[in-house]
Amino acid sequence: MSRKPDASNFRSWLVEKLVATRWPIYRDDTDETIARRIGVQVDVLHEARAVFRQREEKLQRSPARLGMPRAKVRSRFMLFLEPPEEIYRDWEAHRRHRDQTNACLLRSAVHHVLRLAWQPSWLTSKRHAAWYYRGKWLGQTDIRLHRFRIKTDLGEGCSRALTERALATGVDAAAIARWGVTALLEGKLRNFTIVTSLDSLYNQPTKYCLTPRIIPPSEEP
Repeated sequence: MSRKPDASNFRSWLVEKLVATRWPIYRDDTDETIARRIGVQVDVLHEARAVFRQREEKLQRSPARLGMPRAKVRSRFMLFLEPPEEIYRDWEAHRRHRDQTNACLLRSAVHHVLRLAWQPSWLTSKRHAAWYYRGKWLGQTDIRLHRFRIKTDLGEGCSRALTERALATGVDAAAIARWGVTALLEGKLRNFTIVTSLDSLYNQPTKYCLTPRIIPPSEEP
């Protein structure tokens, strides 16, 4: 007869499941309502979140070999986006108007939306057309040719915040970055400022909003 796992083993198994699971965060959610919705105790949710963050921090460190000094922690993380031609043309016009580089403008957009305490519900869409712009969905074109690529580098804190926020809200990290681009072009980012260097980004992911409210388009500020 097989032996049933004891309570501690079951808890460990449950925590591992939660670490690998994504779930959406809705408007006015608390840890208590999240735990109730996914069917676990609040302390289990907290433990899973702590385990995830510990593992993320560990991944950022280069493994040290016996007798060898530890390598420096990587401080730059590249972000690439390849928007449809319509968005890319508008982006280029906006970039020239502001007299900024692609890197500065994209970094600034990501930094801005990561600080917002809300996120649009349409980001969770699994449509093949990945870009929602001016009320319509647009697909990415000519990706293999990289005709319309924009890229930037992010600091460790900002990059981790992007990953953790994506995990907490059940979306891809790239989707949050795409939202930053379209929101900027649509004039929805109030008090937008340019981040000229990595030093201007937050160095700790917890300084960003990692668990935003999910709101429908009709309630967007």
